[in-house]
Parts: sequence; C-alpha cells; structure tokens
Amino acid sequence: MPNTPDQRINQRVAELSKDPDLIQILTQSFAPGIHGSEKIKLAILYHLVGGVPKERNGLTSRGALHVLLIGDPGTGKTQILQFAQTLCDAVLVTGTGVNSDGFAATVTIDQTGSPTILEGALAKADNKHLHIDKLDKLNSELIPVLETAMEQQIYPIAKNGVTTSLNTRISLLAASNPTLGRYNSYQTISQNINLPVGILTCFDLIFILRDYPDEETDRRIAEKILEIKTCRYEEESIIDLTLLKLYIATASQIQPTIPRESKNRIRDFYIDIRRASEDGGAITITPRQLISLIRIAEAHAKLHLR
Repeated sequence: MPNTPDQRINQRVAELSKDPDLIQILTQSFAPGIHGSEKIKLAILYHLVGGVPKERNGLTSRGALHVLLIGDPGTGKTQILQFAQTLCDAVLVTGTGVNSDGFAATVTIDQTGSPTILEGALAKADNKHLHIDKLDKLNSELIPVLETAMEQQIYPIAKNGVTTSLNTRISLLAASNPTLGRYNSYQTISQNINLPVGILTCFDLIFILRDYPDEETDRRIAEKILEIKTCRYEEESIIDLTLLKLYIATASQIQPTIPRESKNRIRDFYIDIRRASEDGGAITITPRQLISLIRIAEAHAKLHLR
C-alpha cells in the first residue's frame, strides 16, 4: 500500500483498489481526451506496472511488458505515448530523430587515451520505460540491437577496445505507421510494418488501430473534439492525474504469485491459441507467448493491488 505523508491519499488508493469498477475507472482516466480504445489503454496500464521478474538456475526472465501499436495515421498513437510518459519514468524517442550512437551507445577516447562509454537511449532507460514513436522509421541496423535489449535486457558493446555489456532492463511501448501509409488487411503484420517476425514476437501485446468510417463513432469523436476546442468539455477522468500516477507507482511494487488454478487456465488458453496459430495465423505462437500470458496475469493482479 502507498506510504505518502498525506494519509487521505493513501486511503483513497486503498479504497480505489477495492472498487468493483476499478478497471473501468483506470481506463477512463487514462488519456480521457481520446475516445474509446479501452483495451489498448488497459494494455498500456499493464505495461506501466509490468509483471514480476524471475530468476531460476542462473537464468533470468524479464518482468517488463512490451506493447506495440500499429495503426493508420490520426488514430491517436502519439498522444497515447505522450500520456503514458506522464505516468512513469520514461525515455521517449522517435525513429526519425535518433541515430545509432544516440539510441545504443558509443565509445570515445579522451585526451588521456582512456575509453569513455556514452550511453544512448537504451542504457538510459535501464529500469525505466522506453517509448518509441514511429518505430517503422528506426534505422534497420538498430532493430537487432533493440530485439536483444527487449528480450535479453542487455546491450553488448565491442568498440574501440572496450568489451562489455550495458544493462537495458527496459519496458517498451512503441507506435508505428504501416509501411504503405494505411494498414492493409490482406497483408501480415510483419509486411504492414516491415519488421522481422523475430522482433514482433518480443512484444507481449500488439494492437492494430484502423480508421474505419462509422457515422456513430465519427459523431461521438467530432462532438468530443468540438467540446474541447470550445472549452465546454467536461472532464471524464474519474480520478485525477496525480492520483492515477500514484496508484500506478503503488501497483508496480506489488509482487503477486500465480495460484495453481490460474496456472491451469493459462496453460489451457495457451494451448488453444497455439492450435489456432497453426491454422493460418500470421505469427506462430511459441512458448514466448506463454510467458507473456504470465506477465499479463501478474500485471492484472498488480492493478488490483493483489
């Protein structure tokens, strides 16, 4: 439970965790200016609190939960990333505004001849969140580096006589536009984003945002935008930003364990989706996705402070 000087806030966090409408409250409070997208907002809340890192027989398994948003222009991806950044300690970069040295690391030699490592965004985001906008514009040479950082949580360096590894225990939230500008339903995810399947499988959750014309949805979005611009917009957020940020910070510290009954349900669900992927899925389901299911279950428990 939170331990702040203001006991009223501590009590509010504790009461909120017991609210039967907790998930709805949290998703409505996340980026309230963006209409809908409740499942995406919930996924990013999972990303913000993460799962539980584990170590067994000298091998570690990340608790970080990676989320990817692929969508048509104008679907609010950048705004979602920016709002998420206000709720956590994050490093934000764009694929068009970062080079190899700024993203990974470089080694320079000072006047005394000693090497100095200049850390890039990956190392600076160690034990933090890394948010990448326009992932599709990231230099293709950096994709294998990012993949290693996401799954292995390290970045090996061998430059200018320096051989070492930097910790990159990052939790990644990324957004990307489709290769041809708009998402093509007749192509696979990897074809739409022009990324190797290997890095796509490192993401625990992938969402496709489409901009379909729909009269009722378009009317609600237009009314919301017009209310904002005429200062008649009534705040829909159930809890304010300060309380939401504190709640997420509190939930992040919880270390839940999974009971046997839940393990059995996760096992059965994994078997079902693996069978479905063999029937023509674009991305083959592997044991890596089973571990993702565990992280998601842990993150869900964390959001309830369980």
